[in-house]
Amino acid sequence: MIPRLWSDQTRAAINYLRARPSLAGVTISRTKQAGKVEQVVIDAEPQQLETPISRRTSIILEAWVVRDNKTSDVDRSFELMSTVLYELQQAPRVLSHVVRFDSPVGPRVEKDNGGFEYHEGSLVWVVTR
Repeated sequence: MIPRLWSDQTRAAINYLRARPSLAGVTISRTKQAGKVEQVVIDAEPQQLETPISRRTSIILEAWVVRDNKTSDVDRSFELMSTVLYELQQAPRVLSHVVRFDSPVGPRVEKDNGGFEYHEGSLVWVVTR
């Protein structure tokens, strides 16, 4: 089945990343989960049509890594985000509905409301409808 909705794109990205050996042991989901040491949060947003049969979809990512003392491990979250972006750029070779990717952004450091640092990134998949 070709994912058509943004939620299908999110699910496809999550399932794809969960199957990557380089991300074994990392929690990958749509929402941030308390108590997880290493996690990636993914969402997708539909963009404009590229052609009558393809659509651009932004894949938005956050990488969170918590040390034992409950502080952020910015170096490890950078490595994690770099790995995730690399793996998603390989998706056109594996997922039949992803035609190509464009515009990778990140990793860049962000802070949540409590001052906890994490890395954010994004890229655009061009997917067939």
